[in-house]
Amino acid sequence: MKKISILFFLLLTIYRNVNANEIVNLICVTDTIQKKFSFFYIPKRNVVIWLQKAREVPIKKTKKQTIYFDFHGDFGGGVDTVSSKLFFVLNIESGKFLLRKDDENNKEREQRGKCKKIN
Repeated sequence: MKKISILFFLLLTIYRNVNANEIVNLICVTDTIQKKFSFFYIPKRNVVIWLQKAREVPIKKTKKQTIYFDFHGDFGGGVDTVSSKLFFVLNIESGKFLLRKDDENNKEREQRGKCKKIN
């Protein structure tokens, strides 16, 4: 029985190490208003799962270590905040991200921030 449990834990450890890169857990916070976003990035499926809304979001474009995606969400943190289309540009390697409201080229309404990978 002891050998079986050791074998089980050994196989579990190997499985975790092999599949460790399949899902990237990211906690992102904007610099200015400290707005927090949590994501699971699944490169194999080319999607991001926005944890606060439990919504799967397709990646629009991938360029080297940078992913581009958009969804409807709250841009600000105030009481009068309305849901808007948000555009994310996220560098997976450095963790830096750019968030724009309403239009992917809207430089007037943008926020920058940093994402942290959680294992």
